[in-house]
Amino acid sequence: MRHEPAIGARRNGRRRMHAETVPRHLPIARILWVVLLVATVVAVVANAGELRQVWQAVQAADRRYLAAAAGIELAFVVNLALFYRSTFRASRVRAEHGRFFLLTSAAHFVNIISKSGGLGGIALYLQEGRRSGESSARITAAYLAAYVLGYVAYFAVLIAALVLLYVRGSLQTAEVAASIVILAIVVVSVIVMATGLRSKATLERLYLLAARPVNLVARPLRRPPFIDRETAAETVSELYDAVSHVKRNPAAYVVPFAHALLVEVIGVATLYVVARSLYAEVRFDAALVSYAVSILFSMVAVTPGGLGFVEASLGVLLVSFGVDRHTAIAVALIYRLYEFWIPLVLGAIALQLLRERTAAPAAS
Repeated sequence: MRHEPAIGARRNGRRRMHAETVPRHLPIARILWVVLLVATVVAVVANAGELRQVWQAVQAADRRYLAAAAGIELAFVVNLALFYRSTFRASRVRAEHGRFFLLTSAAHFVNIISKSGGLGGIALYLQEGRRSGESSARITAAYLAAYVLGYVAYFAVLIAALVLLYVRGSLQTAEVAASIVILAIVVVSVIVMATGLRSKATLERLYLLAARPVNLVARPLRRPPFIDRETAAETVSELYDAVSHVKRNPAAYVVPFAHALLVEVIGVATLYVVARSLYAEVRFDAALVSYAVSILFSMVAVTPGGLGFVEASLGVLLVSFGVDRHTAIAVALIYRLYEFWIPLVLGAIALQLLRERTAAPAAS
């Protein structure tokens, strides 16, 4: 009995030594949050001059049209949430109405900053799925469905814009080249997905092929493998079944596709109203062409949200439609206020609110 305290002390010492030698897992959510925060700060600081120019342009604009543009931006936020919510529901994934407004704004923010081609935001939906106990396979299938619908809607607008430019005789090599690049990326992505979905065996091979580079990232972060190879067959089976549901029920995605088209229409309307606020005589078809091509350059640009590239391309296009150079620059700057800077701020706030609301139940 006299030796028990000494033995217990030695055991406790071993436990402490073991705890000290085991590497702690770095919280991946915190790491991503810090990276996104740094990227946002860098983007704001690097473009402080543009923000000052935006403010100067706003002071010269008609306040009534600016208020109308703000209302259109609110419609964009609501419609984007409805687009993802309706797509997820069509894919048999539960979608809380209020929380999805935060999710879509936060995911939009992640996609803007990360330059991930629209795929970066899936991490937030997967995290939400773990919180609610939803299948990650269904969430992945739903997000991919939204991804495809969004690109189909945009390409419909882009094709209309390119046809209008061709008819006017002002279609440039840069617009054709950028369109080909984006189209090639989307086509390759669709081919890879279609190849993987031909059979469960093919999908499992692609899944395991992707596991190696993805799991390499986990090592420096001291995390367990992100993709568990032992449960690959079960995960692939769930994903295959979820995507098969999407293919069997195309009619369920009519409403989501309508919301996807409305996203593009709202973008065109925003540009049109902003141009009117500066008394620029821009027709709706000119706004459509300018919007579609500016979004195209934001996709191929290396900067977050195409900063710099969008403003330049949009200004040149507006000048080609008869707007004087100074007014065209002002229109481009104010348009980016609504199309980039306001969603960026709203998304950052939404991401922080999500973190707080997710952490609150865990703390309690």
